[in-house]
Amino acid sequence: MAPKRAISTTMSQEEIDRLIATNDALTAALKSKTAMMDSAKMSAAIARHNSMKYDGLGEPSFLGDWCREFDNLFELLNCPEEMQVDQAAYYLKGKAGLWWNRSKAVIREAWRESNEPFISWKGFKDTLRGTFVPEHVRSRMRAEFDACKMTEEMTIEDYHNRFMELAEYVSDLNYGDEVLALRFERCLTTCIKKRLAAKSQVQ
Repeated sequence: MAPKRAISTTMSQEEIDRLIATNDALTAALKSKTAMMDSAKMSAAIARHNSMKYDGLGEPSFLGDWCREFDNLFELLNCPEEMQVDQAAYYLKGKAGLWWNRSKAVIREAWRESNEPFISWKGFKDTLRGTFVPEHVRSRMRAEFDACKMTEEMTIEDYHNRFMELAEYVSDLNYGDEVLALRFERCLTTCIKKRLAAKSQVQ
């Protein structure tokens, strides 16, 4: 009987490359499936909060309220940054929904060309304001932000809400949290400033 030939365990470079490519494809498919499952779970979590929808009409404050609601939801639910735009865009309707359906391919392509991995939520909010809030209104809101001060008739909550609403209209200036915090404190009433100073001294 002729001796059996040994089975070669040496793979050619072509076979190795093919194996690596197959493994990469399987890994990518698994990641995609996992991402879809995670996205579905996040969608369900957001839906449980009966999130408001934005139709592109009405006062600028409507858009501000919508953006802040999703700011809070994303923080509460720890929504990954790469999911945020798609999750929020589901809640655009009417004029705003039509705009997104017609523009999303162009917007996504622009972000890909900018070498960003995904559309940022901040960038998306800026685009919405640029689309649905007229320039003269945005200019007026910026001027109001510059002049925003706490009055004696305001509660801290009233002032904070107004300040944050107007701050949305200077977001393209990339003020950091520290700058905004200093600006907020600087325009508190003298009485509140004294109370805060006394409290910090005690601590």
